[in-house]
Amino acid sequence: MSQKWDIKNADGLPDDYDRELSAFLSSFMDPGNDPIWSTQFLNWKLIDNVAGKGFVSLALSSGTIVGATTVTRKSFYYYGSTYQFGELGDGYTHSGFRRLGIFAALINELKPRVEQENVIVIYGLPNEQAKKIEEKYCNFITHKTFRIIQGFSCFNILRFLSEKMPLIFQKAIAILSRILNFMLRGLQNWWIFIGKLDGLSIQLAQEAPSDQNSLWEKCKKHYDILQIRDLPYIQFRFFKNPLAHYNFYTARKNGQLEGYLVTRIQKMNGRKKCVIADWLYEPSKPLTLLALINRALKNEYKNEIDMTATWINYTSFDKFIFLMSGFILKKSQPIIFQNNPMGLALLRGSQKWHFTIADSDNV
Repeated sequence: MSQKWDIKNADGLPDDYDRELSAFLSSFMDPGNDPIWSTQFLNWKLIDNVAGKGFVSLALSSGTIVGATTVTRKSFYYYGSTYQFGELGDGYTHSGFRRLGIFAALINELKPRVEQENVIVIYGLPNEQAKKIEEKYCNFITHKTFRIIQGFSCFNILRFLSEKMPLIFQKAIAILSRILNFMLRGLQNWWIFIGKLDGLSIQLAQEAPSDQNSLWEKCKKHYDILQIRDLPYIQFRFFKNPLAHYNFYTARKNGQLEGYLVTRIQKMNGRKKCVIADWLYEPSKPLTLLALINRALKNEYKNEIDMTATWINYTSFDKFIFLMSGFILKKSQPIIFQNNPMGLALLRGSQKWHFTIADSDNV
């Protein structure tokens, strides 16, 4: 294949580019994992998106896709007003075309087009390699204080730590793992019980709650910035995704919606992984989130889940709620912003930011 390539604006995914892009991106998936892309998924997030149509930039060589990057629209609440943000994602380059500047060229082709469509800032959640390119060649900057931390439930964690140990140690650790799991189940039951004493009723919803807008109006005033979580967004994000099935748990007290929590089961590297994808509640009522987390996990572990993970804003009190639910905190996930007036404003403040893994395209 020739290493000559050109950049193409593919907004709207014309000429079967949805099918070709899905095949290209899917070629980077590890075998045995649940699918991440499909033609229906790309049309869902880039064309039918409740926040508006997204943007696609492709690198083509002899008519074949050898690189791609997208920007997905997101509606954000920022200090009392609504703005359009864009999430940078789907950045992949064919192995035979790497180190030719394609990744940076794709991003730089997208930026002026996105700005013309009233998207005031682009953000991304890159790996370390992509972050270096975006900072050096694409004029992006990394937030120095806002940190996303990966959280993992301690349930079954000893079993994973022992897998590469000699058999004699595995047997001993298996006993310790059962003891730890027993203690964690007791912790789950305790927080569920305390929630019931407070009058909370946790239910698995089959559709988006009709009073979601009331919850959104109550919660948004507690934050400087967060993605809009009104009823249309909830319906679109968690009930219309063509590739993913989510479990949507609601917490009610005296019939009023007090909060929600969303989980998704994924098959990754031969394991069943439960991801706590999103949640919303009034920060002044932490017991709501405690009850939601532990009720959801008790349900999910009936399905023989191997592990549970989530993303948590390190500066928020939610971190302590997850620790109280038997989670440990691991490495941080960097977040980068376009170096423009809004990006610089975000770097200077916005510490009260509610951010979950569902604010990205990762889950």
